[in-house]
Amino acid sequence: MLISVGLGVINITLIPGIFVNPPAIIEGLFALLLLMGLALVIRKGIGWIKYLLLAMLLIGIIGIPTIIKNLKQNPTVGVMNMIQTVFQVWALILLFKIPDETN
Repeated sequence: MLISVGLGVINITLIPGIFVNPPAIIEGLFALLLLMGLALVIRKGIGWIKYLLLAMLLIGIIGIPTIIKNLKQNPTVGVMNMIQTVFQVWALILLFKIPDETN
C-alpha cells in the first residue's frame, strides 16, 4: 500500500493542469491521505481493514473505464493508475492469506 501511495504522489504531479484546479488538488490529496491511512492501519495488523479494502476495491471496479480513458489521453498517468490497482489487489490478496490471530 505504501508503494501505491508513492505512485499516487508521482501520479498527481504528472496530471496536466492539476495545479490550476483547486478541487482536483483537494481530491488528489484526500485520496492520498486515505491510502496512507489504510496503509498505516494495515501495518498495525487490524483485521477488519481487509474487508474495508475489499469493499473499496469492488467500488473501484466502476472506475476502470476512467483508467482506460486516462491510458488513451495520458499514457503515463494511465499506466501508473493500472500499476496502483495491481499493487492494491496484491495487497488485498496478501491480507486474506494472512491467518487471523484471534484464536
